[in-house]
Amino acid sequence: MFNLVHRNLFSPFSLLNDDFFTLPMTVFSKTITPNTFKVDIQEKETAYQLNAELAGYDKGDLEVKVQNGTVTIKAEKKEEINEDKGNYIHRETSYGSVTRQFYLGTNLDEANAEAKYENGILSIIIPKKTKTDKTIEIK
Repeated sequence: MFNLVHRNLFSPFSLLNDDFFTLPMTVFSKTITPNTFKVDIQEKETAYQLNAELAGYDKGDLEVKVQNGTVTIKAEKKEEINEDKGNYIHRETSYGSVTRQFYLGTNLDEANAEAKYENGILSIIIPKKTKTDKTIEIK
């Protein structure tokens, strides 16, 4: 009926085969993976480029805002209610929303920012404001 496993409680290696480290994560959340996504930010001569790894999301699940020098990326996956629950033994599919913000400075041309989502990568390009030197007449 039950499989008994002999454990040496005094061995430091006994915990490696145990669920000691993963148990709290599976009890208090629906998933083991952290609720975040990876973002790379490059500063180029005329623009900033952000690439976010958002595989598994649809384009309609994503929202990008650029305001006051801050870029906000939000991804939301809604849980599909299915009457046929199935007989899951283990499920790691996560639902919910995640948001990341990055401050890039005040020299952003926010009105001309562009974003595209392709093959799980969200690419955002935000041009820098062009510097115009203005000569002031001395009176």
